[in-house]
Amino acid sequence: MNDLDGVMHALSDERRRQILIALRKEEQVHPFSGGEAEEDGAIQLHHVHLPLLEKNDLVAWNQETGTVKRGSDFEAAESILTALEARSDVLPDDYLPEEGRIC
Repeated sequence: MNDLDGVMHALSDERRRQILIALRKEEQVHPFSGGEAEEDGAIQLHHVHLPLLEKNDLVAWNQETGTVKRGSDFEAAESILTALEARSDVLPDDYLPEEGRIC
């Protein structure tokens, strides 16, 4: 299992939280199909967000297909997300993105 600092760093960005929240419901997601500034968003996903999630074993990323599945340490992030949802009343409004919204 990864260290808590790595998991917390992964959860510190909204795009990464979006991916992890989507993986709570779906077996696999395709984060490159989002609608925001396509090229810039895809570059950030490819070079920053997905490598960091993969480094912390939170996701398994297939670069050929652009799909992302749960990694071997996904449960570490899931338990923190569950705790945050339970206390969403004390979080800023946009901290936990809406389910189903990916990048």
